[in-house]
Amino acid sequence: MPANGKANWALGSQNHRRVASRFGRERAAGLAMLALTLPGTVFVYYGEEIGMEDNEHIGWHESLDPLGCNTNESSYLRYSRDPARTPFQWDASNEWAGFSDTPIGIPKVKTTAGPWLPVHPGYRECNLALAKASNRSLYHLYRGLIRLRQESSAFARGAYRSFVLPNNVFAILRSQGTDTVYGTVLNANSHTVTLDLTRVYEHARKALVAFVSPEGTHRPGELIVDVKHVTLGQYETIVVEFNSGASVWQVSLLLMFVSSYNFLFPMRRFH
Repeated sequence: MPANGKANWALGSQNHRRVASRFGRERAAGLAMLALTLPGTVFVYYGEEIGMEDNEHIGWHESLDPLGCNTNESSYLRYSRDPARTPFQWDASNEWAGFSDTPIGIPKVKTTAGPWLPVHPGYRECNLALAKASNRSLYHLYRGLIRLRQESSAFARGAYRSFVLPNNVFAILRSQGTDTVYGTVLNANSHTVTLDLTRVYEHARKALVAFVSPEGTHRPGELIVDVKHVTLGQYETIVVEFNSGASVWQVSLLLMFVSSYNFLFPMRRFH
């Protein structure tokens, strides 16, 4: 990439299968956390923030994408992009997941307006209303990470380093001057792993969990004291704030200097 270039990251689009369908719902959160902490611009395809999946139940006569319609009834889903283009799942208020107004139970007639494509049948379990009501959901994770990108100079213009750790663990480090140093650590395994965070940030003494994937074993706000032995569950990803102890050292040094100065040059009172 050119020195003045800027990367862009997209997990999905209208021309590709949804990330939760391609890699599995259990991996979608980790990939989102990685993308949202990388330098550059992140593009979020609608529905990724609640974990929407492809609708593989679109019938031949319901299919609209020319790439699928120009094939045949037995192979159209291999080529159609319709499964990733279904209506956004707002809630479970009606059969169209709140995308249109017709209530459940009212028979469809030819004059009834409906969405362009059929809604994913799992809309009752995956919709925005449920995601908002949950304390730990993909939706809240996206909002929190987007807010962090807006507020932290480490993510806006900070340095970036990446690390491939043992046992299929990937990590990145973001830092900017004296601001907070952040690390994103992703377990790409279907089993638990233990890792050493000092391999990501050698000055780490403690780590504060800022964000964690919804099904993760850690909790936001958790203080990791033993940074050399950190356990991540299957496909778990965490974003941590590193504490190197430098700030405590700087304060101690300042206090020592002030004490020495007062001893050598005691304050005099002038009347």
